[in-house]
Amino acid sequence: MKCNKLLTMDYMLCPSNPRYPHPDVPLFCALDFKYPFNSIPYAQFPSHRGFELGPVTSLLGLDQLLQVHAKIPGLFAMLQEWLFFGVLSEFLQRKVRVKDFTKVSQKSATIVRMGKLSKLLTEHLNAVNKKQTRDERFKYYLRMQDVFTSCRYVVEVVDIWCCDHGDESQAAFSLSVTCLGVTLELTMQRICNDFESLRPFGNWSQVNFTVRRLKQDGWCPYLIQALKLYLSPLEMYYASLMSQPSNEIQHNCCTSDECVALDVDAATYKQRHLYKNCKCELVSVDTDEVEKILRGGGIPIIETWMDSEGQIELRVVDSTKRRIYVAISHVWSDGLGNPNSNAIPRCQLLKVQSTATAICEDLNGNVPFWMDTLAVPLERETRKMAISRMKETYARAHKVLVLSNDFDMWIKDLSPLEFFMRIFCSAWMRRLWTLQEGVFAQNLSIWMNKSANSFEERYSQFEKFLENEPTSVGHHLRIRWHNWRQLGDPRWEDEKGRDITPVKLRVLHAALRFRRTSKKEDEAICVASILNLDLDAIVSAKTASERMAKLWEAIQLIPIRLIFTTGLRLEQEPFRWAPASMLDAGMPFFDNGNRAVLHEDGLHLQVPGWIIHPDADLVPQYSFHFRDGDETSGYYTIYSDKRTARDDHYNVDSTQYAILLPEPLEDLLQGPQRNYVAIKASFRQSQQQIGGDVVIHARYEERVDFVVVPPEEWEERGRQEISDRAMNRNPSRYWTATRRGPEQAWTLR
Repeated sequence: MKCNKLLTMDYMLCPSNPRYPHPDVPLFCALDFKYPFNSIPYAQFPSHRGFELGPVTSLLGLDQLLQVHAKIPGLFAMLQEWLFFGVLSEFLQRKVRVKDFTKVSQKSATIVRMGKLSKLLTEHLNAVNKKQTRDERFKYYLRMQDVFTSCRYVVEVVDIWCCDHGDESQAAFSLSVTCLGVTLELTMQRICNDFESLRPFGNWSQVNFTVRRLKQDGWCPYLIQALKLYLSPLEMYYASLMSQPSNEIQHNCCTSDECVALDVDAATYKQRHLYKNCKCELVSVDTDEVEKILRGGGIPIIETWMDSEGQIELRVVDSTKRRIYVAISHVWSDGLGNPNSNAIPRCQLLKVQSTATAICEDLNGNVPFWMDTLAVPLERETRKMAISRMKETYARAHKVLVLSNDFDMWIKDLSPLEFFMRIFCSAWMRRLWTLQEGVFAQNLSIWMNKSANSFEERYSQFEKFLENEPTSVGHHLRIRWHNWRQLGDPRWEDEKGRDITPVKLRVLHAALRFRRTSKKEDEAICVASILNLDLDAIVSAKTASERMAKLWEAIQLIPIRLIFTTGLRLEQEPFRWAPASMLDAGMPFFDNGNRAVLHEDGLHLQVPGWIIHPDADLVPQYSFHFRDGDETSGYYTIYSDKRTARDDHYNVDSTQYAILLPEPLEDLLQGPQRNYVAIKASFRQSQQQIGGDVVIHARYEERVDFVVVPPEEWEERGRQEISDRAMNRNPSRYWTATRRGPEQAWTLR
C-alpha cells in the first residue's frame, strides 16, 4: 500500500544506540479529517463511516472485512480515524484535526509528528485536575473505560490479521494504536489516582510487530514470554530497540516454556578466564578451614595477598573476626563457578578482589569477600550448612557486588530507564539464587563497564524520572522492581519477627516466575529462606519433591488462589494440590485474602463448587459438559490442561467427582475474562455423607478451565448427543451437577 504520508512514533523514548529507528506508519486517513467528538458515541463511529463490525466483543464483521482485500484501504483509513485520532480526541475531550499534527519533511512528504504528545498530555492532566470536579472526573473515567475497552478488542483482532496477512506498515499501525492507548490509559490513571475503589483498566495485548522483531534478533523465547507477561506493550517495544542481552549465549534450544542456555551441567562445565587466550593457574582455598568455620557456626570469607614471589595467596577467616566483607553475586553460566573444587582462575580472582575493593572506597587495603565458588564446600554436610546460611551471608555483607558478563558490555551513562530495563532482561534476573542475593543485600552494587552503580541511588533516579514521564514508559517495570525490593523489607514481619507469609508468598510467586536453577532441589531452600522459615527439615530432605512438600508444611497457611494456578503438582498425598515448583507456576495469582490450612490429612478449605452426577459408565476426562441442577439452570463446559492432566484417577469404582471454585460463581462471572479456573477433585461416594456441614474429603486431580455455554448452543449439543447414542458413536459427556455454596468445607489431599 503506497502512501507518502507517514505517522512517526517520535514521542517514544529510545535506549542508547538503538538497533532500529522508530517505524514509519502510513497515514491511511485523509489529511483534512476531523473526528466528530461529542457528535456520536465512540462505539458507533464505524457505522457512521459505513462499516458494520457487529458487537465489539465478537467483531465478526471486522474479521470478515479483513478477509476482503479490496476493502482493506478504506477499512484501515476508518480504523486509524477511530482507533488513533478518535481515541486521542475522546481523551483530550475536544476535536482533533489530523493536520494539527503534521508538517512537511525534507523529502516533501507530509508526515504526522507525535513528538509533542508528552507536552500535550502534561497540559491536559494539569487542566483536568485544576478545572474538573470529582464527579466530572468520575464520568470522564467511565466514558474512557468504554473507549479503551472497545479499542483493545479491535486492535487485538487487527494485530492478529496483520501478523498473518498484513505488511510491515499495517503491523506498525497496530503498534502505534497500542502504544498510544497504553500511554493514554496510564495517564488516565494518574488523573483518577484519588479514586481508590475504581477497578484498573484492562491489559493490552502485546503487539506481534515487537515479538517478531525480538525473535529475529535471537532473544531467548523464555525471556520474550516473560516480557510479554510483565511489561506493557510500550516497554516491550522499548526493549526491542536494545541489543540482545548477551551475544555470547545462544538460545537455539530454548522454548517459551523454559530456558536451558543458562543451565549448568557439572560434567561439561568450563570455567572462563578473563581474557580469551589466558591460561593462568587455578587458585584454591583451604577447604579444611572453610569447613571448620562452617561447623563452628560462622561464615568463611576470603582474604588475599601477594607473597614475596608475586604469587597470590588466599586466607580463609571467620566473618565474625572481620566484620566488613563484600558478598559476590554472579551467574554460573558466566564461567565463575567450579563444580569440582573450591578454586577459580587467577585472572578472575584478581578481578573479583579489585572490584570488591573498588566499591569500598572508604576502606584501606584489599577488602575480604565471600563467593560461593570458594566458600561453599563440596562435602555434603558442610555444603548444607553453607547453603542454609546464604540469607545471613548476603544480609550481613557490607556490600553485595553483582558481576555479570552482560553488564560489562554496557556504556557507562545509561538513563535510569535503560539501566533497569537492561538488568530486568539480563541473565542475572533469570536465576533462582540471585533473587535471594539481591533482595537481602543491605547495599547492592552493580559492576558495569569498570565502574560501580549503587542500586538504591539508581532506583531513586528511576523514581524521579517516572514522576516527570507522561508517556508512561517504565511504570510497569517499576512495579516489578518495587515488588522485588519488597521481599527484603523487614516490614513484612509481624510484631514477633515472623514473616506475614501468605501475603509475601504472592509477591514471591510472581518474582520466581521465569527464574530457573540447574539443581531443582535448591528451590525449596531458597524460597524458605526468603520466607524466613526454618530450613532444617527442608535441607534434610533429599529429593526436590520431598523438599517442596516440607516447604508447604512449613508455610501451612496457604492462599486459596494459589492452588488454582497452572503448573505441575506434587504426586504424593496429601500434597497433590501443591505446586511442584514455583519457577514455572503460570500467571501470578491475585490474593483475595481467603486462606486454606494444611493439616496431616490434607488441605482444609471452604470454597463453593459443584458435585458432578455423570452417567454410570463414564467418568469426567479431558472435557465434559454439565448443567447446573439448581433453579439458575446454567450450562458449562470443563476443559482439562492435557499437559498437566493426570490419568491415574480414571475408571475408579465408586468415584464421585467435584468441581471446586476459588470464589462464588456470581463473582467470577462479573470479571472481563471469557474462561474461568476451577479444580477437579474426586472422592469415594461410599465413604461420604454429602450434605449439611459435613466435610467432603477429596483427592485433587487437576486444574481445569470452564466456560459458560449459551442455552441455544446447549440445546444443539443435546440433539447431537441423542444422535450419537442412536448411532452407537462415542457419546459426548453431558451431565447434571448440584451446586455447593462458599461455606462448603473440603479436605483436599
